[in-house]
Parts: sequence; C-alpha cells; structure tokens
Amino acid sequence: MNEVFVSYKREDEARVGRLAQALEGTGLSVWWARGLSGGEMASADSARTRCGHLSG
Repeated sequence: MNEVFVSYKREDEARVGRLAQALEGTGLSVWWARGLSGGEMASADSARTRCGHLSG
C-alpha cells in the first residue's frame, strides 16, 4: 500500500483531517503529524508511532 505523509500548519488541522480521510478513501495509507509540536523534528519511525495514522 502506498503511504502519504501530510505536513501542515496547526490552524489547518480540521481541513487536513478531511483531506486525509479523502485520500484514505482512495486506498492510500495516510499519516499526519498531529502528535508533533510545531517545528519538532522526528525520524520516520517515531513519526509513525506518534502521528495520527488513519488507516488502522
């Protein structure tokens, strides 16, 4: 399955949530940085663990 990572400004979180759900509806696995503070860096593994992974 293909994965998509979405990066966004905190004020756009509601819009990004709708986008992520739409992308997931097309069969993509979507994860986005809901668990990270602004400007925080993370490795791919820790981002997967801490971010909002929508596809179960």
